[in-house]
Amino acid sequence: EQQAKGRDEEQGNQQHKVEERLPEQPALFLPIGSPTLLMERSEYSDFLRELGVQMHYPERRPTCIVCISARWISEDEEVKVMSSPSPKTVHDFFGFAESLYQVQYLARGDAEFAAQVGEALERWGIPWKFDGTRGYDFGCWSPLSLVFPAADVPIVQVSLSGNLEEEYHVRLGKALGDLRDCGFLLVCTGAITHSLLDLSFGESDANIQAGIFDQWV
Repeated sequence: EQQAKGRDEEQGNQQHKVEERLPEQPALFLPIGSPTLLMERSEYSDFLRELGVQMHYPERRPTCIVCISARWISEDEEVKVMSSPSPKTVHDFFGFAESLYQVQYLARGDAEFAAQVGEALERWGIPWKFDGTRGYDFGCWSPLSLVFPAADVPIVQVSLSGNLEEEYHVRLGKALGDLRDCGFLLVCTGAITHSLLDLSFGESDANIQAGIFDQWV
């Protein structure tokens, strides 16, 4: 009887663990475009808002967001992991309406989640370091302020490596991908090709290298 009771308790514990298991979070790529994304209604901004509605369903809501922005590249090979509990909002753009510089996205950071990110990087042999002063750059807060306007999910932003090597960053993606089973939503932002210095408002041929890369993707 005691053995049977023990088996029942063990099965109950296993069932409880299964029920606590979090659904795998997706990995998203969200183009950032212009800072005016926040101020101008478009099909894309509507898509981001609807995505936010979907992500707030209880079965889809993430525990944490890990964000990689094309605007944060480490000065060396080490990947930087944001560890501030209250990251500031960085307005890393110029020449736009003053109202954009007043935007504050107050999502909190989380030291425990940042440590989990670091552990995932270590398992894949990726050198990393905490950064306690970095704030959320425009590549992070611009799209996420539409998906999560209440800023009610903690965010850990992660830099790209300064070596910019393809194989290295594929490994970085796989390392962070391991966190999806732990309720971590992966959000990567940027653009397939993007350089305001090459922008032309007249009729002109696309940059050859940009066209080649776009076709490759």
